Amino acid sequence: MRLPEMLTAGAAILLGPALPAAAHAGFLMPVLDDTGTSGEIILMATFSDSFPVEAIGLKSDHWTIVSPDGTRQDYDRIAETDTRSLLQATLTRDGTYRFSTGERLGRKGEAARVDGKLVRLGRDGMAKESLPEGTEILTAQTATVSDLYVAKGDPGAPPEVSIGRLEIRPATNPAGV
Repeated sequence: MRLPEMLTAGAAILLGPALPAAAHAGFLMPVLDDTGTSGEIILMATFSDSFPVEAIGLKSDHWTIVSPDGTRQDYDRIAETDTRSLLQATLTRDGTYRFSTGERLGRKGEAARVDGKLVRLGRDGMAKESLPEGTEILTAQTATVSDLYVAKGDPGAPPEVSIGRLEIRPATNPAGV
């Protein structure tokens, strides 16, 4: 798969659901794709509200590569900066690979049910201390996974491996879009 096709597939899969929010979205994007000869690929991982411009470095404790047979492999090299992370890997067999940040947990937020309505608590909401005793408090936390599918040679079927609580099951092979 050529770079423009991968960018289109990656943007459609990763940013499509995030665009209406007009907030920073995490994404992975190839900056070197030599999968046709040496098998080397280098990816950039960043947060941005203006794809594909890098803005805030996307970092993870759970970087992973899912090989075409569904096994996991490590990146050859990872370098993280304030604006991006660079991930280097060597793909050794043909098929579709899934490159992933793994599950990343975001900030927690709290809300209280007051008079049947949810009210945000904290810095831009109601003070928790001002709530009547026994008020129901709800906690929410975001969980995100940023993925990129890349094919080396014959794409075959994409690997079906769950990562975290989120389930990504493409209807067609994203590396062939």
